[in-house]
Amino acid sequence: FFFLLPLVLLLVLILIKLLRGPWKAGWHGLLLHLPSIGPLVQKINLARFARTLGTLLSTDILVVHALTITSQVVGNEQYRRALTALADMVKQGIPISQALKTNMRLFPPTIQTMVTVGEESGTLTDLLDEIANFYEESVDETTKGISSIIEPVLIVLLGAAVGGIALAILMPMYALLQQV
Repeated sequence: FFFLLPLVLLLVLILIKLLRGPWKAGWHGLLLHLPSIGPLVQKINLARFARTLGTLLSTDILVVHALTITSQVVGNEQYRRALTALADMVKQGIPISQALKTNMRLFPPTIQTMVTVGEESGTLTDLLDEIANFYEESVDETTKGISSIIEPVLIVLLGAAVGGIALAILMPMYALLQQV
């Protein structure tokens, strides 16, 4: 046991180092494809994207520079790469809405449509704020649902732990009483 514990800790540290380094993009791609976690990760990154880009554009920062800054703010490597490519496309003269259509997997059609409407009407910052509000509320609802599911599981686990400790104390005492 004393040899196994340091070995497990070392393996966990190596795994964490790899997931933050060379395996980061693959890990983030896997997170986006997991059934329950993927939609939550996507909503979080879309909320960050919309909030950051909307705020930067409202302060009269150039669109390409705002997209570059936004790519550094999102937490997922897949979104970071997509936004960097998006900034390069916008630099070449392609509108944001057209550039978003090249990555349908990360940016849903509703976002593409709202960005198109925002670009055509000149209210892109307002629509980005609405997108951010929508996804932030959706993330809040999802996390509240997750916490309401986790609470009963934690109660059962704590009950089992307390029961195990009680049995560990009472069983030797019972065995001693049987011998007397």
